[in-house]
Amino acid sequence: MTPIRLGLIALVCWMAYGVFLLSDFYLRFPVAGIALRLLVPWALLANLVALAMTLARIRKQPAGQTAFALALNAIPPAIAAGFLLWLFFGFKM
Repeated sequence: MTPIRLGLIALVCWMAYGVFLLSDFYLRFPVAGIALRLLVPWALLANLVALAMTLARIRKQPAGQTAFALALNAIPPAIAAGFLLWLFFGFKM
């Protein structure tokens, strides 16, 4: 499994969870919402493992592939962390 594949799998989980959360589908389909909520920690773990794999192979891979893998695996957890910070601390950060 390459870091880019792990990132794409995790990105699908993040996007599905975001669509469910923003569209209030979790109220209409509670079982699917629970399943997606259980997948989010695995998506975060996949992103972190892929980041570690990318950083371990940073000299062996082409620069473009490394940059794409880093962006693909760093941006979704950063957005989730920013959302949680905003949720708990509001705009007064």
